[in-house]
Amino acid sequence: MRIVITSFGSLGDLNPYLGLGRALKARGHDVILAMPRYYMPYAEAAGLRGHPVRPDIDPSQREVVRRVMDPFRGAEYLIRELLVPNVDDAYADLDALMADGDILISHPLTYAAPVLGERRRLAWASSVLAPLGFFSQ
Repeated sequence: MRIVITSFGSLGDLNPYLGLGRALKARGHDVILAMPRYYMPYAEAAGLRGHPVRPDIDPSQREVVRRVMDPFRGAEYLIRELLVPNVDDAYADLDALMADGDILISHPLTYAAPVLGERRRLAWASSVLAPLGFFSQ
């Protein structure tokens, strides 16, 4: 099967997908990591193929990181100014990649993925990397 794993965020977001990708590859699957261009060398070092997906944010951009990490407005800045304005671009990048894809696995912040999965009628799985992603009492 051709499995596309899409991620966004820091190395803490990427590393679990590198492990998952390597495990799936070891079982004979064709795995592609779809993520910002900055992380392509990490995919290759793990023996996986990478494919750039926008937004292409470089974590060495200190002002961007500072704004994202702001405890009061960071999430708002990330979503309103970095992610949502680039949803169409991310969708286009993933759509081209999924032409021959079988399964799509997405990070919580890759907003284009569930829409694409539904439109293409793909097997799609959302992943949660932190307990904060589960809202409960």
